[in-house]
Amino acid sequence: RNLSSLLAGNAGTQVRLTIRRFGSDQPQVIDLTREQFVHDAATGELLHPLRAVLNARLGQEPQHPGLLELRAELAGQWSDPKAQVADYTAAIHSLTAQTTRDATAGLQRLLARRGTAHVALKQWPEAVADFARVITPETTDEQLLAYQALALAEATPVSEKWTVLKP
Repeated sequence: RNLSSLLAGNAGTQVRLTIRRFGSDQPQVIDLTREQFVHDAATGELLHPLRAVLNARLGQEPQHPGLLELRAELAGQWSDPKAQVADYTAAIHSLTAQTTRDATAGLQRLLARRGTAHVALKQWPEAVADFARVITPETTDEQLLAYQALALAEATPVSEKWTVLKP
């Protein structure tokens, strides 16, 4: 079975993935809770005025990381992962020049979100690279770990013999 079919199912149900990497004796176990996402066109229409104001502000402050992040999030409402990646990337570049603790936390959040947008675009190597910069052994966000597992599974050549075992 492929990973997509393993992750499919009713919201609230559990799935356990065991991933074994070629050359490693240590399998990685990820427990996930399936979620349901609803696309609401009416809400999207209500957000058009906000998007217009946001674009006007970005015209005045084109490198403002918070405004870029907000626009990326709004792009998600319109299912536009390409725009999300572009805005997250611009925000990441803007924050990279800063050295504050808030900037570091912001970079971690933006990299995770950009990685998720890369998954939506099926840009597996880019998603893997972003997740590698933010996911640690202490990471507990099930959704983020699921996206990482999917990206790793899709990006890894068959010759490396990744195995996803049934739950």
